[in-house]
Amino acid sequence: MKSAMIAISVFFASMTVAQAGEYSGLVQRQVRQITEQKALIQQLNHEQNGEKENLCGYFLENLIEQKNSAVKLAATLGEDPSELLQIEIDSNLCR
Repeated sequence: MKSAMIAISVFFASMTVAQAGEYSGLVQRQVRQITEQKALIQQLNHEQNGEKENLCGYFLENLIEQKNSAVKLAATLGEDPSELLQIEIDSNLCR
C-alpha cells in the first residue's frame, strides 16, 4: 500500500506547468500522466479496500482538479484538449 501511495504522491508532485518552449506535446504528456495516476488510484483503492482511512478519495479529488487544470491550460495554449476530455474520472474509482 505504501508503494502505491508514494507513487501517487510523486506523480502529483511532478505535475508542473510546462516551461517556455516546452509546450509541444503538452496534451499527450498530460493524458499519459493522468491515465497513469488513474491506474495508481485504482491500485491504491484495491489495496485499501475495507480500511478505515481510505486515501483514495483524497487522490481522486486531486486527479479531477489536475485534469480540469490541464484542460484549461491546453485551451489557453491553443492546444486541442479533446484527448483530456475523453478521460473518464468519477467516484467509481474509489469503490
